[in-house]
Amino acid sequence: TALGLHNLGLANVLRDQVAAISVGHVDDQVHVDLDYAEDSTARVDMNVVATRDGELVEVQATAEGLPISRPDFNSMLDAALRTVTSLCELQEQALAKAGADLNVLMKRRS
Repeated sequence: TALGLHNLGLANVLRDQVAAISVGHVDDQVHVDLDYAEDSTARVDMNVVATRDGELVEVQATAEGLPISRPDFNSMLDAALRTVTSLCELQEQALAKAGADLNVLMKRRS
């Protein structure tokens, strides 16, 4: 989408940069970007969509069997938000390699 907007010569059309990631609580540890084996054995799995700045767009979490504690939930969310920031950086780098400047497409916040 961003590259297409760039190719059309548009500017200031995107509100924010977003990315999504899955995160799970597997074997008493937090794992991001779960594969099938991790997802199928996770005590809790969560999907997070957030902005580069850590603002939440969507969070969906399911505990399988036992409920999750607030500290474990927070650890999962923190890991997801760190990963979203990294994914957004990778998006920006990929767009730059294709000749698109994400900053031109973003609306300036006032």
